[in-house]
Amino acid sequence: MSEGYIFLWRQLQDTSFYKDSCALHLAVHLLLSATHKDIKFSFNGSEQTLMRGQAIIGRHKLAESTGIKPSTIRNKLALLEKVGFLDIKSNNKFSIITILKYEDYQNVKKFQDSKKDNQRTTRGQPEDTYNNIKNVKNDKNKDIYIPQKIKFLDFVYLTDSEYSTLINKFGEPKTKDLIERLNNYIGSKGKKYKSHYHTILVWYQKEKGGQNGISQGDNQQNNGKPAKYAHLSRELNQM
Repeated sequence: MSEGYIFLWRQLQDTSFYKDSCALHLAVHLLLSATHKDIKFSFNGSEQTLMRGQAIIGRHKLAESTGIKPSTIRNKLALLEKVGFLDIKSNNKFSIITILKYEDYQNVKKFQDSKKDNQRTTRGQPEDTYNNIKNVKNDKNKDIYIPQKIKFLDFVYLTDSEYSTLINKFGEPKTKDLIERLNNYIGSKGKKYKSHYHTILVWYQKEKGGQNGISQGDNQQNNGKPAKYAHLSRELNQM
């Protein structure tokens, strides 16, 4: 069974063969088949090198693997070569195809840079980007997955799932406001919380309770502070 993965870029949609289902199927299959690193093999008693982005192919083997007729394979290979997707070098035993833009399609650094550019270091948005999960081993040597937390502003850490949940519950403007308030409070007092996500939920419930009239004083100015910050004042007074 094959292992690993490839990057499938949306720019494939811009190719001239995107609407040709057989050509597209064949192109993706060749991307999957191409070696991701240089490998050496022996042929006719001599050592040969298969370069990154190349694959050894045979028309009938491709037909068997893709379910496309051999005659169609021949035509679609010619099409992909004509449009500059691949190059084919053949001998009397096999053919070697080279994906001409393999580095464009499978460039890890390009993927990482693209992911980083999609993050904005603005208020309430992730400052540092990490993988959503990391693979660690537990005591029984089984793979477990721990969500990686993302840093918001200077001191607030939330997982991607937690941030999305807050957006869905409160809307983006309110979520940004709560994150900023928690960030400023931690920064000014050095307060530590086991879960910033649950702290935000508790703060919101306290604020909502004050607005619903649980405490009349919370709806008034509290020592010159707006009602929505009253619970913060109480926490500060208790420290």
